[in-house]
Amino acid sequence: MSNYTFGGWLMLASIIPYICYLDWKYRKISNKSSILVFALCIFMSFKVDSSVSWAIVCVAVCYILYGLNVFAGGDIKLFIAFLPAISYEYILYVVHLIFLLGGAVVFLIYSVDYLSKSQAMEKRGVPFGIPISIACFVGVTASL
Repeated sequence: MSNYTFGGWLMLASIIPYICYLDWKYRKISNKSSILVFALCIFMSFKVDSSVSWAIVCVAVCYILYGLNVFAGGDIKLFIAFLPAISYEYILYVVHLIFLLGGAVVFLIYSVDYLSKSQAMEKRGVPFGIPISIACFVGVTASL
């Protein structure tokens, strides 16, 4: 890993906790955050064997999931922003990890709602930006 790639990886590692915090607290992922992640991933993509066809498939699947109200627009933008820096051989692992971590987040929020007799999950939704950020960061790290 070159110094430039490590610098990009380190900046990405410092942005992800901020994105996760905003998604947990406000359930929003800003466009500025997604653009910054995209710029860093484009910078790091020169070292990665990525595939345009896999990216198109991922965007199509994201569009379908957005249409089914599984993910919100900010979640989709964040996932697409990470795609250039993830090698095509790790894409399916990353998607599986997103759903695994997302299921854990849903279980955690549902359990807290059930025990506290509140309905926060129904009112505020699920912060899928957290599993997307973590899984994609793992994918970027594995791709480097």
